[in-house]
Amino acid sequence: MKKIKLLLALLLMSFSSVTQAQEIILLPAGNTLTEMPPVPEKSLNRYVADLLNSELAKNPLPFYIQRYEVIKKKLFTNYETKTFSLKREILKAADLYHIDPIHIASAIVGEHVFNVDIKDTAQEYALKLKIWQAYWNNKHPFAEMIDCPEMNICKPIESEYLKWDCYGYQWEKVFRNKNACGKNFPNTGLVTTFFDPTTAGKTYGLGQMGPIKILSLTDVVHRVSGLPKLSINEIDGVYAATLDPAVTIHYIAAAAVNSIEIYKKEAGFDISQNPGLTSTLYNLGNERARAIQLAKLNKANKAAGRPLLTPQVNYYGWFVNYVTDDLRKMLAR
Repeated sequence: MKKIKLLLALLLMSFSSVTQAQEIILLPAGNTLTEMPPVPEKSLNRYVADLLNSELAKNPLPFYIQRYEVIKKKLFTNYETKTFSLKREILKAADLYHIDPIHIASAIVGEHVFNVDIKDTAQEYALKLKIWQAYWNNKHPFAEMIDCPEMNICKPIESEYLKWDCYGYQWEKVFRNKNACGKNFPNTGLVTTFFDPTTAGKTYGLGQMGPIKILSLTDVVHRVSGLPKLSINEIDGVYAATLDPAVTIHYIAAAAVNSIEIYKKEAGFDISQNPGLTSTLYNLGNERARAIQLAKLNKANKAAGRPLLTPQVNYYGWFVNYVTDDLRKMLAR
């Protein structure tokens, strides 16, 4: 019982690592590296079959610049309808969440440059939604998992972000590749095991979001935007939010706010001026775990008299910073 109470106390910590007396370090806009960090083979493989003989593997920047120019035009036409304007919705969401709209635009553009086929449109996502709604029939197997006694530790947590953090922790510790709750479970991650309908992929829609990210931010979106609070018990609504561009915009904004607040409170860095950093976290996920790990490293560095480590962009975030000035022109009011 004492062990459970201790774990619950740790999970319930609401970003308490940084004391009020500690100075928050503001990180400036732009890249500190002159060259683009290496692009993983998985990303390069989307466009080139033979990496060993490919110039793309040696110098991918020109290819991605060319792709960016095409996608920028596609994004601001594919999602234009009589009732929906991508630019208008980005600016509206940014005002609601009190953030620079560049953080929202960067996440969308970054996903489409590196991870999405340029032929994807709002209409095609609507068709996918019908397929997935039929697949789930509004009943999701993970809803039963939440009722397992091993998940009880997570139920008192009010923050949906921390609650889903807890679910993920319990999955890895108690369920993965083990017998629990009367069942044998595979040796696969939570997303792969429960949130990969028809093996079509793990992220979807305008912002390439997954249902776990949607569910972990739904309380914030409900509070700020007034949109319905979503539940695993009504999975159709979760996938509808994932695939509806007008709704997804609010979740992308909430994700940026979440990353900014986590790094400020947990690691002592203000990343609000650098869209490359928020986009890197959008791309990688596990924001809180990364911030906590950085804080631990810097605590040791400070004790040893070593320089502090700062958050770093990956290839995705570096590219976002590289094209930020051009993106800002697209967002001009």
